Amino acid sequence: MGSDALLTRNFVLGSLATLSLTMVFFVYYTGMSMYTLNVLNEDTVIAGVITGIFILGDVISRFLNSRWVPYFGARRTCITVMILGTLITLLYFMTKDVPLICGIAFFHGMTYGLAETALYTIVISGIPKSRRGEGIGYFMLSNSIASILGPFISISLQNTGAYTEMFVFGTAMSAAALLMCLLMKKSEAIGGTGVRPAAKAGLSDYIERNALRVSLVMFLFFFTYSGVLTFIAPYGKELGLEFYASIFFIAVSVSTLMCRLFLGKVYDRYGENVALIPSLLMYIAGMFMIATLISGPEMLAAGLLIGVMVAMLNTVSQALVVRDIPEDRVSIAVSTLSIFWDMSFAVGPLVHGWLAYEYGYAQDYLVMAFIAIIAFIVYLVLVGIPGYRKRHC
Repeated sequence: MGSDALLTRNFVLGSLATLSLTMVFFVYYTGMSMYTLNVLNEDTVIAGVITGIFILGDVISRFLNSRWVPYFGARRTCITVMILGTLITLLYFMTKDVPLICGIAFFHGMTYGLAETALYTIVISGIPKSRRGEGIGYFMLSNSIASILGPFISISLQNTGAYTEMFVFGTAMSAAALLMCLLMKKSEAIGGTGVRPAAKAGLSDYIERNALRVSLVMFLFFFTYSGVLTFIAPYGKELGLEFYASIFFIAVSVSTLMCRLFLGKVYDRYGENVALIPSLLMYIAGMFMIATLISGPEMLAAGLLIGVMVAMLNTVSQALVVRDIPEDRVSIAVSTLSIFWDMSFAVGPLVHGWLAYEYGYAQDYLVMAFIAIIAFIVYLVLVGIPGYRKRHC
């Protein structure tokens, strides 16, 4: 293959591993709220805590990732933590005690975060710089497909009370991701430096400063979106729209899939503003629709609008944070973005759970729609306007 080839062995296997691993995330993230409400008989606040603590473990793991992945190597890190993560999924079958489930979710989240960043590092490092926007767009198709199948399977199982089967599915997907990682080819770029990190670490060992602006925008938008992931199922049940709630993420992911098939090239050719501004505005409209739902078709239409943002912000953000980064900082830049992404999903369920408990789901989504407007302004100030000036001056 030429030096500009995208479909390398590690690209394909990394995409399949990411598909399986992301399915694990969506199954647990969309499933634990209903499991907490219906099986553990707790309220939405506790549901938010259990859902968020998985992401808390994920966030903490990112700080370990940024220092130790370069030392051990992305592939070795991936295999080790996927073995641990698969074993941890078995613990969900053994208890219904809330504190124990919180502990399991925390360590499960840590293994997920370590594995995901290592996988992203493997794949993104192998994409030619001249095709990075396009390549990341294709790579993120695995995320899009997982975001279709994961929530759909999770919510469908929840609607029939098949929570044991939900956990079985999560374990199977974790094992599948491990298998794909074992089949990856070793390479110098992902093999590890063997240089032990310094005992004293500075902030730059964990955070890439050049990735902070994009990461903050990512945090704000996905903070608002986390409530959709966490509570769309009980919201749909409250409105008598259980069927539409079960297929809501199919609508989200259809538009996500379509965007990632071709819009990575839009970023490569025209830049971040042309790729992002329309999608962010569509997302705001979709959130207002969710907050004022009166019918099932309206819920699905909102899902189509929301999916555009999910696709474009994920893809363009990944490309932006590594655009001008030296190769030895790629894993730290990716980890920085992931930390902010994960923080949005850790903090989000806590806030959404409290707002839903106090004021109801609809009011929660209305508040998030207004926060999305603020996030759009932040994007223009920190990324959009500086990006326009850099491109045209």
